[in-house]
Amino acid sequence: GSGDYAYTSALSFSNALTLTAWIYVPSNAPNIQTVSANCGGGTASGFRLYVNGYNSNPGDGKLCLETANGATRRDVASAAGAVAKDQWQHVAAVIDRSGGTATLYRNGAVVGSGAIRTDFTNSTALYLGGMNGNTYPFRSNMDDVRVYGRLLGAAEIAALVNAVNVPPGLGGVTNRALAVNAN
Repeated sequence: GSGDYAYTSALSFSNALTLTAWIYVPSNAPNIQTVSANCGGGTASGFRLYVNGYNSNPGDGKLCLETANGATRRDVASAAGAVAKDQWQHVAAVIDRSGGTATLYRNGAVVGSGAIRTDFTNSTALYLGGMNGNTYPFRSNMDDVRVYGRLLGAAEIAALVNAVNVPPGLGGVTNRALAVNAN
């Protein structure tokens, strides 16, 4: 539901990480809408991927990635309006910790890139839909969240955006009776 979050146990991604998700941000979404993070806000050591809405309710539509080491922070952000309101869209962050760079995508197109901290924590719980729990929750819909322990290229991200979703089917089953519980 709206404002719920999920998390993993400690997840170490070494120096390469790609986060992707389909998101829907309504025009009345309050505050920051966190897609994924491994820490709280401010200068807490780790990273945070979110749609901006801080002090700009209902938000300026920037896709933001913050990295911090516990004392200082470095941010990468798109231009305002990069994340559209009231529609499904695909977002991705390709984080190259060893190279000190990150690239942000919306619907397969680069919307931001820049320098990040290289000394942030990378082996803690990963939160989906919130920063370190329910801080700045994602108050709408998110689907097909993926975490890769490598750097995806632009063609791979475009393939995720353009993939056709086909409902699963039963293969290799013919002339079989199915038991149905109609209670």
